Amino acid sequence: MPQSWTLVLIVAVLVLSWAVGAYNRLVRLRAAVVQAFHALDIELCRQTDVVQASLPASMQTSSAPMLAQPTDRVEAQWLGLHGALNQFRAALVQARQRPLDQPALAALAAGQQVLLAAVERMACVPAASAHTPRAQVGPVQLQRMQELRIAAQDLRARFNQAVRNYNAAIAQFPALLLAWLQGFKPAQEI
Repeated sequence: MPQSWTLVLIVAVLVLSWAVGAYNRLVRLRAAVVQAFHALDIELCRQTDVVQASLPASMQTSSAPMLAQPTDRVEAQWLGLHGALNQFRAALVQARQRPLDQPALAALAAGQQVLLAAVERMACVPAASAHTPRAQVGPVQLQRMQELRIAAQDLRARFNQAVRNYNAAIAQFPALLLAWLQGFKPAQEI
């Protein structure tokens, strides 16, 4: 009987040691995802600052007056850019609070696509008319946005790799049992 208890004790110690090691690995991988998101967040904030600086003075605040009916196409484009910027910022705030939350990151990715499309549309708009704001997304702003997008691509790739590593770890057997017990959920790439 004493040998069987010794064997049970050895197995229990091995299982406990594995569980502690696996849990620590999952926590480290989850922390790597959060850290990678924070680095990406800084670049995304720089993008919003460039877009904000290109807006007309009347739209520099996030609560710029929204007209019921824009007077022309250029004004409608500016209002669209302003709305896209606000949408992206709201999505960024949500993702910043929960960088492992799939819906928050999906909203962030969608918001960024909307913002980039609005910036590109503004590049095609002629100089402002007498009835619209006297601002323009010019070559300097477009070049700066492109530089920030390129810088963010590397950080996005790092974030996505951290997400893949984390998701792979919580999907491996037998770690998936521990992940399930501890409430580790898959993260979303962007």
